[in-house]
Amino acid sequence: MQRTIKTKALVGVANLVTSYGHDSSTVAKSAGLNPEVLHQDDLQISEIQFNDLMEAAALACNDKFFLLRLANYQGWE
Repeated sequence: MQRTIKTKALVGVANLVTSYGHDSSTVAKSAGLNPEVLHQDDLQISEIQFNDLMEAAALACNDKFFLLRLANYQGWE
């Protein structure tokens, strides 16, 4: 059984990718996702899709600590 994650976990991804000078829609598409998942927090994606998106964002931004920067951007709550 595949587990899912609410797209609320993606809050800030689009802004962070954009801050690196990249198009967040292009990054989402490269991970096989519809770009709307970056802007709606009530959708569900698989945990594999989440991982693929984080990897695509890290590669596009050339930042191996992308996920840590996202966590800092989102805050602890």
